[in-house]
Amino acid sequence: MTGDYYPCYASDGCEDLILLWKKVQQGKFSKIIVSEQKWKELKYSKIHSAERAFAGFGCSFSGVFFHGYVNDSNGKKTYDIAYQSIKDIEDEIKNISFSHKDYKDYNKIIRKGEYLIYCDPPYDNTECEFGSNFEFNTEEFWKIIKQWKKWGNIVIISEKKAPKEFKCIWEKSKFNFLKTTRNDKQSNFLDKLFI
Repeated sequence: MTGDYYPCYASDGCEDLILLWKKVQQGKFSKIIVSEQKWKELKYSKIHSAERAFAGFGCSFSGVFFHGYVNDSNGKKTYDIAYQSIKDIEDEIKNISFSHKDYKDYNKIIRKGEYLIYCDPPYDNTECEFGSNFEFNTEEFWKIIKQWKKWGNIVIISEKKAPKEFKCIWEKSKFNFLKTTRNDKQSNFLDKLFI
């Protein structure tokens, strides 16, 4: 409805990514030239920053966090393409509250129900490259999502598989750039949305 405002919250386990979106939201993110040397410096930096997220996602192979430096795409510099993508959505993120916190911290907010929630957890049995201290408990995640549903929320989850009480509403074959923890192989898989 025109004029109505619905609170929108966005959170992620990657602190650098949240810093990037906050800076973009404030209109303070300027394009940086990401040479291979700059990319490597940011990759191994211990300091979280918007610039680190820009290099780590925007200038890396297939957008996987520091998966491999990409210099250009069809003759265009990758950092130019990434920066333009950010500028294209700058106005659309003005009313989003960005935070770097655990998804479980939203329990208090959504307990009353009536929220539309989208979750994109680290896929089960794949590496998460946001830092060696990042751990994700998939079993606990699904228990919490079931509780969110019981509270009257609509919850959509991006994953390769889900418990039987969740229905697949969309799927697409994709190449998996995340190595599995079991066999260290990359392959095609069905990316799915569950509700």
